[in-house]
Amino acid sequence: MKAKIIFFPFLVIVTILFMNCSRRANDNDFVPKNIVPVLIAKGELNVSDRDSITGQEWVIKSQEDWIVLKELMKIDFDEVDFSNYQVIAAFDNVRKNYGNSISIECVTEYAHSIVADVFGLLSAEEEKASSKAQPFHIVKIPVTSKGIVFERKYEEGPDIDDFCDDINEEKLASYANEFISGLSDLNTNQKADTLVSHLKSFSCINRVVVNCNPEVCVFSVSLNEDGAKNDVIFLLSLPDENEPSNEK
Repeated sequence: MKAKIIFFPFLVIVTILFMNCSRRANDNDFVPKNIVPVLIAKGELNVSDRDSITGQEWVIKSQEDWIVLKELMKIDFDEVDFSNYQVIAAFDNVRKNYGNSISIECVTEYAHSIVADVFGLLSAEEEKASSKAQPFHIVKIPVTSKGIVFERKYEEGPDIDDFCDDINEEKLASYANEFISGLSDLNTNQKADTLVSHLKSFSCINRVVVNCNPEVCVFSVSLNEDGAKNDVIFLLSLPDENEPSNEK
């Protein structure tokens, strides 16, 4: 059974400018490696028509277990090639759905384990919501025999409505530049995806489209009916090699 996903991608508070990947004790002969996870889905489960997911972290290595999770979520995700990939998923507690989010931000391979850093954002305006939902983030990584260790951290988010007041190109570009400055561990495509997810979590933003080349990314932001009627377009320089991004 297919169900509509309510997407509220993760919101990272600017004052902390993104959480650094975990650093762990490691064998001197092994150099830690950053694993780039492939997004499967991210958003919030509407718990009004289904049970919440028990267990905050999942590691899935078989088609059978993948089917179990999809049935619990009542969402028909794409199939996964478990000969090459395994799935890791993070779920938050059920909360009022007004800007809360959960994100798998860094996945790092060490000599004896894989560490997944999970960042949870708690909305400062949660009480404004009338319904509840369960934030989640599901990705796939190359298959490995090493154990997965989840390290979770929570922060309180900014006032969403303050950001949306008098939003314009200059305000968006300034905010985006400050946000991107904290993503030094990511490549261009990851930076663009992270910024897109962050911007779409604001109540005044309906859609974000980004197109990147190796020198610059062009962001087109569509505001909802409560904001300005025209799209806001701004450019950011995100130097790194990456394939062009499509609509997010």
